[in-house]
Amino acid sequence: MAVTAAVLFEMVQGWHRKAASCGFLLVPVLEVPFALPSYLYGDPLRAQLFIPLNIQCLLREGSDNLFEGFEPETYWDRMQLFQETILYRFGFVQDKFSATAFNFPSENKPQYIHVTGTVFLQLPYSKRKYSSGQQRRRRNSTTSATQSLFGTEERVGYNWAYNTMLTKAWRASVLGDERLADRLLRDFTDFCANKDNRLAAFWESCVEKMNSSAP
Repeated sequence: MAVTAAVLFEMVQGWHRKAASCGFLLVPVLEVPFALPSYLYGDPLRAQLFIPLNIQCLLREGSDNLFEGFEPETYWDRMQLFQETILYRFGFVQDKFSATAFNFPSENKPQYIHVTGTVFLQLPYSKRKYSSGQQRRRRNSTTSATQSLFGTEERVGYNWAYNTMLTKAWRASVLGDERLADRLLRDFTDFCANKDNRLAAFWESCVEKMNSSAP
């Protein structure tokens, strides 16, 4: 029996149809969704979008950091949790099993995919580990909110990439039309820019929940 590309395509399409009847969504994705310079086999003709997160609007008056009062070595973890909470609000789930996680474990950059499979998001920085001496220096330093979290060379936000493998042949009713990803991008960008005060209101709700659950 000769296995051809057409036969394989028909077989995977059959899996796609059967998965829907079982409550699953099966879609093709790129092996490496983000064309980062550090990726050896990244496609130089593709480029992800960077969506900045406006944390300046969340700072209290006279405060230089969003997480003042906590240990500096926990800033990254707290910011990641906050950014993940935003992503869950927009229907993203963490992608722990992509080829990127196995091929580039040193990057340690959390990656997420939308429940429709149309969009990927990635936190564009890796978790930092500091020695006790570095931690003491960071406690005594006063820098901007972005710099004190991740250093001067990195910005707080997200890398955004479309799933270019999702052609019309793979689209189902749950995925919507091809403009769904563009509408999601516009809404997500406006939220991160604090348009209509949505980001600030969301941050306040997170703080209220944290305070109410504190012992």
